[in-house]
Amino acid sequence: MRLSNQILISAIALAGLCAGTSAQAAVPMLSGAITADNEYAAFLSTSDNTLGTLLTSGANWQSAQTFSAALVPGQTYYLHVIANNWYGPGDMAGGNPDALLGSFAVTGGFQFANGQQTLGTDTADWRADPNATVQDLGGPLSWTAPTDAPTSWGVNGGSNIWDSAIGGPIAGVSASAQWIWSQSDPSGEAFFSTTITDPKVAGVPEPAAWALMIVGFGLTGAALRRRRTPAFARI
Repeated sequence: MRLSNQILISAIALAGLCAGTSAQAAVPMLSGAITADNEYAAFLSTSDNTLGTLLTSGANWQSAQTFSAALVPGQTYYLHVIANNWYGPGDMAGGNPDALLGSFAVTGGFQFANGQQTLGTDTADWRADPNATVQDLGGPLSWTAPTDAPTSWGVNGGSNIWDSAIGGPIAGVSASAQWIWSQSDPSGEAFFSTTITDPKVAGVPEPAAWALMIVGFGLTGAALRRRRTPAFARI
């Protein structure tokens, strides 16, 4: 068998092995633990202007709900939350705010607005706006992408009104996550949002493609060497 054919067969085998390894890679995931005072509904969307798919909801702020969802590589996502307080209306009237608390993680190369694969609710990487009216979270919902920075009421596990109410932090949520809300909240409902991105550079070859390219360079070099071999060397 000629050397070039042997190299080509080896290249195909190596490419197949790399492709199989890539195909077996774990599916990227988003997971988290979340709660809100008093109730919330959380969604995962590929557009900042639409709510997207319901991830989880809850109406007991003293307990966090956990969830997980698969992500598609290369796609940008938005984590959207609508939170309601049952004791409005009025800015801080009757027991507002409708505060949100949570901690989240992504895998597969995805990252949050903070450039990390973990994120808690905070004032730097989340956006929050009030809604004019309180909606029934069990029915059709309207959504407007928030643009303002939220206000913090302290970290989970710190000195805040929620920890004081139950004698400790919300279990399952990072101690550094902050209770956040929309500081201008006339109704008792607020919108929250953060962004999840896949920072991989578009067009970077997969491992199988790299293998074929490298072996291809080797074949080209071998062919050039054979062509340059003097005739008397082959006698």
